[in-house]
Amino acid sequence: MSNPLRNLLNRLLWDRNINPEDYVITFRSRGFEGDKESLKGNSIVKVTKDFVVFLTKDGLKHVPMHRVILVYNRKSGEVEYYNPRA
Repeated sequence: MSNPLRNLLNRLLWDRNINPEDYVITFRSRGFEGDKESLKGNSIVKVTKDFVVFLTKDGLKHVPMHRVILVYNRKSGEVEYYNPRA
């Protein structure tokens, strides 16, 4: 079964025609203001069935797919993915 979010994140990771730096991924993250955290698309290092893995200054951060709220293209101003229930 196809997952639109996983497909988009994999494209950010592997598609040479896309600049992942143009994208911001926002997800639920306890301890951050509003319980939300955002990272640029170029910090993605792996996409699995259930997680997206980011490389941060503190090391690897595994974020469950169901916590991703928004994928935003800063260059075009378009929301590429939105999950209000995350």
